[in-house]
Amino acid sequence: MRIIGRPAFSLVELVVVIAILAVLATIAVPRLLKRSRESQIAATVRDLQMAYDTLQRYHIEHGSWPADTQHKNFPPELKGYFNEKFFTEKNSAGGWYDWNNGFGAQAAIALWMQPADLEFFRAIDRRLDDGNLSTGNVRKQDSKTLNYIIVP
Repeated sequence: MRIIGRPAFSLVELVVVIAILAVLATIAVPRLLKRSRESQIAATVRDLQMAYDTLQRYHIEHGSWPADTQHKNFPPELKGYFNEKFFTEKNSAGGWYDWNNGFGAQAAIALWMQPADLEFFRAIDRRLDDGNLSTGNVRKQDSKTLNYIIVP
């Protein structure tokens, strides 16, 4: 009686397939991470622009700015202008938004990140301002805070 062998992959064929998958992974993973980073930057820029416009509207309607708050706290005067989660929950980049009135600027929306990511801050500055974290309307306030200044 003759036993007929089942067709199977040899060890060499399996190693070749694994090597090809490893090469594809080394190409794909950095691209996916870069796209994720780009979407975090785009979402943060969008959030800051929306907050800037909304706070300008608040000032026009009330003739003053809301009182300053600590990060992770919702300014009560902004009820109806913002969803409370905007200030009390982490954003897509892992930081917090904060309203600054008299801290670093007369009026500014801040991005607070711990630990701070200076490259992330620079990317936001390049999109919203002049690319220099020391000048313009987007400035690094301290080691973990980026201010988008409405009124210096």
